[in-house]
Amino acid sequence: MVTRRQMSIDAQFALGEILDNDNQRKGKILEICTQIKKVLEKDKGLQDILTKEFGIEILNLNHIQKEIYDSECPIVVAGEVSAGKSSLINLLLGRSLLPVRQLASTSTICRLRNSKDRQIVLTDNDDKQTTKTFSDEKGGMEMFLEEHVGRRSKPHRYKYVDISLPIPILQEHAIIVDTPGVGKNKTGRLFEYLPNAIAFIYVINAGNAGGVENDDWLQQIIVHLTEQQKKGHLHDFKPETTMFVCNKWDQVQSNEQDEVFQFIVDKLKSDWPNFDENLQIFKLSAVQEKELMEKGSTSDNYNNFVSGIRTMVPITLDAKIVRYARKQTFLIEKMTDRILEKISTSQQSMIDKEKRRKDAEDRLQQLDRKHLNKDVMLKTQ
Repeated sequence: MVTRRQMSIDAQFALGEILDNDNQRKGKILEICTQIKKVLEKDKGLQDILTKEFGIEILNLNHIQKEIYDSECPIVVAGEVSAGKSSLINLLLGRSLLPVRQLASTSTICRLRNSKDRQIVLTDNDDKQTTKTFSDEKGGMEMFLEEHVGRRSKPHRYKYVDISLPIPILQEHAIIVDTPGVGKNKTGRLFEYLPNAIAFIYVINAGNAGGVENDDWLQQIIVHLTEQQKKGHLHDFKPETTMFVCNKWDQVQSNEQDEVFQFIVDKLKSDWPNFDENLQIFKLSAVQEKELMEKGSTSDNYNNFVSGIRTMVPITLDAKIVRYARKQTFLIEKMTDRILEKISTSQQSMIDKEKRRKDAEDRLQQLDRKHLNKDVMLKTQ
């Protein structure tokens, strides 16, 4: 029988393929960085010229390499309380890992990373950490999470829950971030991750009057992103790559689905810059998809969502690569210009030297002729 985890392979394969391609491109960027560093290490004079003309930042190749190597690439999942964020993440993972009924008042951020080891690290509000390791997949992680961040746990107890386990699709630097339900005093936690996000999935509770009727948080998010962009802190994130998932679609009456969907589309067109209803919005029921996967199938809605991942995530990753490549292109162009100037100066210097040598030879020849004429005159006398 085909298992739920096997059926989630489409989403996992899509993400894995995208991230693998991105890692290959990063590798090429790093190779170019290494070659540039070798050239500069052999020519300190060129380093000095570039530093004097453009500042030390232009030569900060170590920073670029560190940024490529170390920077995390978050797949950020947000939405109102009870919209079904954790259910959607569980669907992508193919297992019921995160508690689907967390406290409405929780401000905890859950971060999932790929690791060969199974481990959960809890960070409380005083930055004290508690680490728990697990040896197998017998449900221990799920029970531990339910106890500490589930419905029966104490509110506001933990700032972060870092979950490490084998998630091959995430590879080295990508992480899934399950943010607190957006609302009063919680939206700020979301803003910690958006600037570097490679994907932003906003989950709408479609079963609750369309899920966006009183949702002012979208406007708050846009205001914050606009401010960050003006400050130069928002390099790669593009609002038009956001994926809006209308979750709990099974709770919308069939005779109301067209009206509800159009209401959500109109709201997003009003609140979200450059919103494209053909690319950015998806109907889904995480609960129904779970049941379908257990039976060995998926819905067209789920397949459309996977197709959206394939379309949207590469756009942000492309923007990051372009930013790195532009820095290198600028540096290479300036290095080439200065090297050509040095060659030109050197060639001119050689021409000048040759001219001075010929002038000196001519003067010597003239002196020799004068001495010769003088000798002849003396002899004749």
